[in-house]
Amino acid sequence: MRSLRGGCVAATLALLPLVYSFKFTSFLHAKEALLDVALVLCVLLRLIEARTPQRAPRAGRPLLPLWLWLLWALAAAAMHSVQVSSYTVEEGVRIAVLLLFAGLNGDLLADRRWRRRIFSALILGGTLAAALGGAQFAGLFPALFPGVAGYDQPMYSVFGNQGLLGGYLALILPLVLWRYHTAPRIARLLLLVAAAIMGAAWGLSGARSAWLAGTLGIGLTLWLLRRRRWRCLAPAGVGILSAIAMLLITWTTSGQRLQHTLESSDVGGRARLWFWDAALRMTGEHPIAGVGLGNFPYWSPYYQGLALQAHPGHFHNELHTEHAHSEALEVLAETGCVGLLLALWLLWRVPRRPGPAVGTLSALMIVSLFNAALHSAPHALAGLFLAISLCMRPKASASESPPVPREVRGWPGPVAAFLAAMLLVAAHFATTLLPSYYLCAAEDAHLAGNNADALYQRALAHPWPNYPAREGYGMWLLEAQRPAEARIQFEAALRGLDTGRIHLLLALAAQRLGDHAAMQAHLEACLLRWPGNAQAVQLLQQQPLPPPFSPLF
Repeated sequence: MRSLRGGCVAATLALLPLVYSFKFTSFLHAKEALLDVALVLCVLLRLIEARTPQRAPRAGRPLLPLWLWLLWALAAAAMHSVQVSSYTVEEGVRIAVLLLFAGLNGDLLADRRWRRRIFSALILGGTLAAALGGAQFAGLFPALFPGVAGYDQPMYSVFGNQGLLGGYLALILPLVLWRYHTAPRIARLLLLVAAAIMGAAWGLSGARSAWLAGTLGIGLTLWLLRRRRWRCLAPAGVGILSAIAMLLITWTTSGQRLQHTLESSDVGGRARLWFWDAALRMTGEHPIAGVGLGNFPYWSPYYQGLALQAHPGHFHNELHTEHAHSEALEVLAETGCVGLLLALWLLWRVPRRPGPAVGTLSALMIVSLFNAALHSAPHALAGLFLAISLCMRPKASASESPPVPREVRGWPGPVAAFLAAMLLVAAHFATTLLPSYYLCAAEDAHLAGNNADALYQRALAHPWPNYPAREGYGMWLLEAQRPAEARIQFEAALRGLDTGRIHLLLALAAQRLGDHAAMQAHLEACLLRWPGNAQAVQLLQQQPLPPPFSPLF
């Protein structure tokens, strides 16, 4: 049963980056659904294993700081009555599924053979994801990656975002080097091919943080290999040269982004400064416990508006960012200084000895400083497994562990894990996956010009709050010339959304209903969050603008 469980874990790590679906509002939800299924299978196999007396290493200990961080986040949210408690539950369940899967199966890393297989599975998944991304960039398989109106990324790939793809490849490339120096000759040839494929997609991704993270991760890995580093120069060179070749081929796009970093035309870099300013202001008002786990998307429009009032020179647009584009700042903003210290405790607990995880974890940390990488299940799960691997000394095989009486192994642990897994998976489907599926179906019908009334009603009939569905249904009702009903939906959505768009929609509904006072109030709220929105400004042209906004236009 241990072999079956190990095979399930390896298959999950290889397939996780590849799975996506247009049936959810996010490609990441399809990956989380696969992880849920894998968790159920692994916990069942672990239950069967409990019948066989054997001593298993406690792989969950390295993750103790993260479990304590999650408990603190949930306790702080309960004590301080967060603005949107459903967001806290959704995020807490997502994180708990990741931690439970890694903690339940991390014991496999104590076996040298399974450690190699798990690392190889990560490399395989990264190679296939890179190949699919490159195929999309070349215009192949348009049925798999159709064009999306209003989305201009030429390689959104299996992650729905080419930055996430580049970041994932930056994690895996250092692992290729470490695997290369112990691999047999045939495997080395395959690893060189993998390095070439991943290096090319890494260069095409246009993600500067991924380029930085991958370069530093490769350099650190070569340094840790010491006398063996010369043997691993081949995969390192192949990966980097492939990336440089793609960068030169696409210089008019990717190369120009690198050349104009932090200049006036650098949207990505300057927008992050705006996001980070807002996150720090959020932290300044909630320094101890934060605004609540999962509540950054609710508060970000308001604090971004405050940042623009204080610094009108900030680059800004009408983007509603759901993340701080820096995991450290988002943890700080959502769970406060206490939460950040608990999260950093994990780094202190990881032993400082050379291993294949060091370069990869360093790359993951760098990517996470500029992106929401840990909100992606493949990125987060790879990081968890590699962190566990640094805390466990591998042995030749599991058979080296002497048999022990059955009562030493015991049933309570596997049974508790089984019950926790089933509860978490059911909660994840109810709070995230089903609402995402229902909303996506309604939005697709809406955008296609079909009658989406019944589909929106189905999404709203689900017992879990779905504020984006309220907003979408309100837009459909407004288009159907039913402003009174639309206003009801927008006001319900306002409990979980505080974006410039929802306030503009409320202003439009109030205008059609002749409620000019409400229209004025919502337009002012809209312009705080969407400074310079042309439609809001046009509606306010006949009235003097409020003083805080006049310098922004």
